Amino acid sequence: FKDKNVVVMGTGATAMGICPEIQKVAKHLAIFQGTPQWYVDIPNHKRPISLEEQWCMRYVPFYERWYRFNALRQIVGSYLDVLKSGSEANKSLEEELTEYIKRQVNFRPDLVEKMVPKYPPICTRMLVDNNWCTMMLEDNVTLINGRAQEIRSTEVVGPKGEVLPADVIIYATGFQSTRFCSASLKIFGKGGVELSEDWGLEPTAYLGLTRPKFPNFYMTYGPNTNVSSGGSIVWCAEIAGRYVGQCIAAMVRYGYKELAVKPEVHDEYNDYITQELKWTAWDDQRCVSWYKSGAGKVTNNLPMGLEEFWGRTRIVHLEDFNTKGP
Repeated sequence: FKDKNVVVMGTGATAMGICPEIQKVAKHLAIFQGTPQWYVDIPNHKRPISLEEQWCMRYVPFYERWYRFNALRQIVGSYLDVLKSGSEANKSLEEELTEYIKRQVNFRPDLVEKMVPKYPPICTRMLVDNNWCTMMLEDNVTLINGRAQEIRSTEVVGPKGEVLPADVIIYATGFQSTRFCSASLKIFGKGGVELSEDWGLEPTAYLGLTRPKFPNFYMTYGPNTNVSSGGSIVWCAEIAGRYVGQCIAAMVRYGYKELAVKPEVHDEYNDYITQELKWTAWDDQRCVSWYKSGAGKVTNNLPMGLEEFWGRTRIVHLEDFNTKGP
């Protein structure tokens, strides 16, 4: 990227990570922004763990677990209040983050207009400010509000006819988040039904793990299991793996050939998920995010606390499943 004219499409987490480093060496960096983002400042972001803390983690029993739990608990403790659409906590956070962005860009009117979102925080993924805001003040950076309209041999045309020189184009435009495992796999269930056709534009699953008509099929990071910034997705994957292990153990223990969640159990659970999502900022219609399907429904995020999800997946209830065999 050194001495190159670089164009980046997108202003999400990927762009947040790469752009401040590219800007340092590029001749010019142009960024096309589809949706403005909310940024949070974390003072200890990327802070090296001190030798004293490393010593404690190595030699003091359970110190590492306490350290991790304490960090997680600080987020979880206040997250549900902030997540609620229209809540005082959410409004307060919006005011705080708006002032943060304004200060970081020296109250430049053009940048404030482009960078401050018109939707509440949490509606999209919250991003850690990785020197993103101050980067916008550099002479070799241009932020274009809107999507590119045309790509030519050595330039890109913006939504208002802006022409940006382009030696390198980077697509930081995300992935097919609402298709889950069907984005790269064709999965067939009973009667030859294909998974992506069966769940259509609004994927659902019981506990985000399994689905009627698909016996013996389980997935991790399925529909409505993403915890966003309210916890650890690794933790959710771990307890999902435990649940799947219990299902497999039950099949071995009782000689089942098939284990498939009952349609009414699946439907009741997802009716609950749909109702719970309505009070969240994720469901706000003013923002577009990778949390939502093409139909506008939030299909990615988990609208319950970590403790509740842990409780629901702690033990497999075989009465929730149709079985076949031995």
